[in-house]
Amino acid sequence: FSASGNQMQSGSFEGSTQLQLENYASGIYFINLQTETAVETLKLMVE
Repeated sequence: FSASGNQMQSGSFEGSTQLQLENYASGIYFINLQTETAVETLKLMVE
């Protein structure tokens, strides 16, 4: 996100809001990824 972040420092409110949404979305994606990995690990341990 660093490249788009530098572009959006023109200070437009919409730009900063979109950047926050992108960071939020990537955070959720990362959490989902971690959860899936944990679930897969648990499945392996149960079998």
